[in-house]
Amino acid sequence: MPAALLKAVDLSTSFTHFTLLGISDAALPLSLKTVVRRQLTILGSLIYDHPTDFLDTIALVVEGRVRPERAIKAEYAFNDVAAAFASARQVPGKTVIHFGDVAEWDADDA
Repeated sequence: MPAALLKAVDLSTSFTHFTLLGISDAALPLSLKTVVRRQLTILGSLIYDHPTDFLDTIALVVEGRVRPERAIKAEYAFNDVAAAFASARQVPGKTVIHFGDVAEWDADDA
């Protein structure tokens, strides 16, 4: 998540609002000068706090009793993100936007 937020901040314009949903213990090397001068808003939002549900769900996926890939109905490369959002209302199920191969990330980005 830190790498994605830093990239989003880098690509954003002034007065951009960010809502963070993911949780990470990684430090975030974000300059306060950037946040203040560009008047960015960064809001954390805890949307779910039931960790055993995630563990139970992962176990069901590993057992093959739940197949989450069946819900994916469309996939897009990051460069086609505009098309992904444009088609989201017409596509039943979930749309996945691929951000690239995690193996390509630097260890500092993770």
